[in-house]
Amino acid sequence: MRPLSDEVAFAAIRTALDSGCNYLNGGEFYGPPDANSLTLMRRYLEKYPADADRIVLNIKGALGRDYRPRGTKEGVRESIDNCLKTLGHVGRISQFEAARKDPNSDYEEETLAAIDEYVKAGKIDGISCSEINVNTLRSAAKKYNIAALEIEVSLFTPEPLTNGLL
Repeated sequence: MRPLSDEVAFAAIRTALDSGCNYLNGGEFYGPPDANSLTLMRRYLEKYPADADRIVLNIKGALGRDYRPRGTKEGVRESIDNCLKTLGHVGRISQFEAARKDPNSDYEEETLAAIDEYVKAGKIDGISCSEINVNTLRSAAKKYNIAALEIEVSLFTPEPLTNGLL
């Protein structure tokens, strides 16, 4: 499958923004390193810099090339640094989330603590979480300001409607 041209992708982004949809979700691993969603957003914002303030950009990362979570402080820091470098100075990461909870790392003391370091340093704006349960969310929210939660809700996955997450 051939990637979309910038012209087509930019038109989709512009249409979303003009329609009031300004929450854009991307990932460090959505696409190859030289053509992932961050590189697309960088190119878009280089062409349309005035749109930077219109966009709330949520980025998923901290996932290795083998698609295993990298929830250690070092893994999260490396991922955020890579995302910031890839996006460049034209855009801003509004929220960063580890794509998956790493079973080998303490989610609050390592993963979220590392993201929070970047929030406190002013390098990103907030913490988002992905694919966590209600107990993890409640515990994390006692220590950190969680800006967003990404979960699946569908006809096939209706549990968030009844398990306390919503």
